[in-house]
Amino acid sequence: MADSLFDKRYRYDFIYPRGRSGETLRAVDTQQEDRPVVIKRPAAPDAPPIRAGQEVSINNERRALKVLSGHAVLAPLVGEGQFMVGGTAHQYIVMERAEGTVISDAVIELNSIGERLPMLEILVIVDNLLDLLHLAHNKGIVYNDVDAKHLFWDRDSYRLKVIDWGNAIFLEGDDMTPQGISRQTDIYQVGQLLYYLSTGGRRPDMPRDAGPDFAVDFGDDSRRVHSRLQEIISKALHPAARLRYPTINALRNDLAAFRQPLERERNNAVLTVSNKLK
Repeated sequence: MADSLFDKRYRYDFIYPRGRSGETLRAVDTQQEDRPVVIKRPAAPDAPPIRAGQEVSINNERRALKVLSGHAVLAPLVGEGQFMVGGTAHQYIVMERAEGTVISDAVIELNSIGERLPMLEILVIVDNLLDLLHLAHNKGIVYNDVDAKHLFWDRDSYRLKVIDWGNAIFLEGDDMTPQGISRQTDIYQVGQLLYYLSTGGRRPDMPRDAGPDFAVDFGDDSRRVHSRLQEIISKALHPAARLRYPTINALRNDLAAFRQPLERERNNAVLTVSNKLK
């Protein structure tokens, strides 16, 4: 589409498919040396009740981004404002545009040629995510939207950015909402993410009930995925919340312990090659 100007400041060239926050614009901030940004705003063509719901999601995301401001993995809030639709003022927010590859796209592309993301790379990506979730949980926020499509990975700088907090839940001092959303929800969704990354984009087939010895079926990928990692993913995905990891840090510690020998093996290989080159 041709470039357009929003709020006399943001020049946008693309509108992403409409979501729960209305319209998302790919833009640059003309008052900040064309800084790449994305803008979320209610969709003007929608009916007023729908726009009101979209604005709830936008305000929810703004609140989460402000509380978590400063974390390196977060795509930060860089602006906000109002615009008029049919005589009604609506809120919009502006975020720094995440750079890198959408991880879900990378997983699907690699799977099409029978490949997977390197395991050590998966573990680094997830560790970065868990660091952000640990902060969120300490602030009483459940992300409630862990998904590979919300993760941007810059392989050159080994930098992760996490987007889309419109579905975040604020516990307000409670351990669980009346709808059953808790910190365990994020742990379960991280388990889904790990399964997705390890199996080339598949989703786990989950029973409703399971005992303490529950194990996820990895199918043909059981030969690719280390048995210890299968155990970790199964515990994160346990249908009974009381049998999952109790905290994000407990899950993170097990993944870190699993990662350590992989890193030693990688470092030894690099050292061997370096010595040979010398």
